[in-house]
Amino acid sequence: MITIREMTAADLDAALDLRLRWLSRALGNYSVSANERKWFAAYPGNRSAFALIANDEARCVGYLLCSWQGHPTMSGRAAEIDEIHVALDYQRQGIGRRLVEAARERLLVRVDDLTTIRVLVDRDDAGSRAFWTAIGYEQRVIEFVDYLE
Repeated sequence: MITIREMTAADLDAALDLRLRWLSRALGNYSVSANERKWFAAYPGNRSAFALIANDEARCVGYLLCSWQGHPTMSGRAAEIDEIHVALDYQRQGIGRRLVEAARERLLVRVDDLTTIRVLVDRDDAGSRAFWTAIGYEQRVIEFVDYLE
């Protein structure tokens, strides 16, 4: 049975291991850096962010990282789902949707003046775009990027 709860510091290694497996598949040989570990560790217990973990028994099968700040163009606060991932063998079972719904519920309780929940998706990632559309998110922004390489 899949359970979803707030991530704690004790869950970091399991979530980072899931992230490592995902990025190694996508990018080849990959290792989690000290900066990534620090970034992940900043979510549990943070006053303007949280992390959720999806477990099947004791195995981490998914996670979601979320933060919020003042909205760039309106009054109120905007939340951003910074990262979400579900293990490949657990995808298409509703776990991603459950993580997003749990995040939304927490945001509505914690952020009084919440106006928006955003997520950034690579335009070439058709699977992610289909997921967000299927759960009711709409594409609203065209982003222009200058990669400083």
